[in-house]
Amino acid sequence: MNTRSENNRRWADKIIKGIDPTHQYRWQAYDQKLTMLLSPTTVWLDIGCGNNGVIQDHGHEAGVAIGVDRKMLHTMTPAMFVCADVYNLPFRPGSVDLITLRFIVEHIQNVSQALAEVAHVLKSKGNTLLLTTNIWCPFVFLPRVLPFSIKKYLIMVLYRVFMHDVQPTYHRFNSPHIIMNGTQYLKKVYIEYIQDTNFINRVFFLITFCWHVITKMLSTRYLRSCILVIYKKV
Repeated sequence: MNTRSENNRRWADKIIKGIDPTHQYRWQAYDQKLTMLLSPTTVWLDIGCGNNGVIQDHGHEAGVAIGVDRKMLHTMTPAMFVCADVYNLPFRPGSVDLITLRFIVEHIQNVSQALAEVAHVLKSKGNTLLLTTNIWCPFVFLPRVLPFSIKKYLIMVLYRVFMHDVQPTYHRFNSPHIIMNGTQYLKKVYIEYIQDTNFINRVFFLITFCWHVITKMLSTRYLRSCILVIYKKV
């Protein structure tokens, strides 16, 4: 994290502490649930692992931890990695305890097929931890009407990511109603709505943090930008 980001983080943390110290950044909420689901005997696949950073950070908490992505890593790391597609996972049926999909499902065109493959390799009672965007949130819904080139530019500016990191989205599984229902083989056991309050841009942080405060009531939490859900294979 560079000096500017560190300063913004301290600035944002002061605001959070003064107004709502219970608030968690989306990655904090995700890491908390991930750690809860890991154990020294867990066989874990992180699908859509990108640079395999999550496996590098948390792999020591599992028995076996493997990053999976359809693209080869730009830089190889000591963490285990397999190049494969979510529609065709090269693992034995019923061999995996935990599968994680972090901001992946919104980019998948055939979500039913992908989650059927996830269920196929999961053990009975195995878990799936999914973090994705929520199309009922104005910050997600409104950009969908923009041309992809403009949306890509806004994401690059607001989140300071590289152009190749911004991929097309389909949002075939990204409403609270659909996520709550799960699939034939994956049943919801936990759900949480999180407002992303990225501190990279201070103005954007203030806007999104205000939305977090506004949506604190249970009846409006489903309008937050991210959904964190745990499914169990049945």
